[in-house]
Amino acid sequence: IYYIQSFLLLKSIGINSIPFLYLVISVTIAGFITLLPISISGLGTREATLIFFFSFYQIPSEKTIGFSLLILSMLLIAALIGLICWLIKPIHVK
Repeated sequence: IYYIQSFLLLKSIGINSIPFLYLVISVTIAGFITLLPISISGLGTREATLIFFFSFYQIPSEKTIGFSLLILSMLLIAALIGLICWLIKPIHVK
């Protein structure tokens, strides 16, 4: 589902030249790069990785950064929903 969401986000900002499989590979590699303890929430590392991969399809870096920030906001919204659910009914470990 994550890759389909990413693909639809890509289409929504007008990037139509990147094939789905290439997007899956580049987003997966960018996800692994964000795990490196270099920055907070992978800011900067995800963008640099995606700019590198999307440059092969002549995608402007501005659109790539916008796409990357949309992915980050999508992840933060999901985390916020989880936090709200946990605050409403926390799990108690025995």
